[in-house]
Amino acid sequence: MLGLVIMVAGGVSRGHYLGNAIAMWIPVSYAVSVVLVRRSPRVDMLPALCMAGIVATVLSSIFAENLQLTLHDLTISIYLGTFQLGAGFICLILGVRYVMAAQAGIIALIEPVSASLWVWLALNETPKLSTLVGGGIILTTVIVHSAVRIARTRTEVPPELRRRG
Repeated sequence: MLGLVIMVAGGVSRGHYLGNAIAMWIPVSYAVSVVLVRRSPRVDMLPALCMAGIVATVLSSIFAENLQLTLHDLTISIYLGTFQLGAGFICLILGVRYVMAAQAGIIALIEPVSASLWVWLALNETPKLSTLVGGGIILTTVIVHSAVRIARTRTEVPPELRRRG
């Protein structure tokens, strides 16, 4: 959370309140959804994912200046909606049943950090220092958390292999 706050703080200081509020709301709502999916492993959450897409479409259309799409824009939207968002969330919903919610949430934070780096590499748009510092904190957290988790998993002995005595 500290990394996200630092990343967003630069924009808030320049008066970009609404965009930054939305940017902060996204990981919070994402964390809530991961915890809810994890807490209800017997409930099929794919219909809920579909409903979330419909609600997002309706809410987005309210803020659209016009609903005209070129064929190029429609093709890109279908591609990104299917592969980038759709397949990713389906994998998340199916996979979060088998890992801790916190672990899934921490690993997923790599995406917003990576987005800043990809834009920097692909479009030569230099990120702000606050973005780099916050992203560094997030990446460090992911790496340390994953390393600790792997180390704990390797040292734990399954109950069936423990000596009884």
